[in-house]
Amino acid sequence: MNYKKIYVLDIEDNYQYMDAELIEILRQSIDTIIEIAKEA
Repeated sequence: MNYKKIYVLDIEDNYQYMDAELIEILRQSIDTIIEIAKEA
C-alpha cells in the first residue's frame, strides 16, 4: 500500500476563513513544497 506524504505547515489557527494573509502564507508554503517535490 502506498502512502502520501503529509506536510505540516505549522500555521497557527488565528485566521478567519479566506483571510488574505492566510491565503498568502498557504501559497508560499505550497510553492516551497512543490519546489522540494520537483527536486526529488
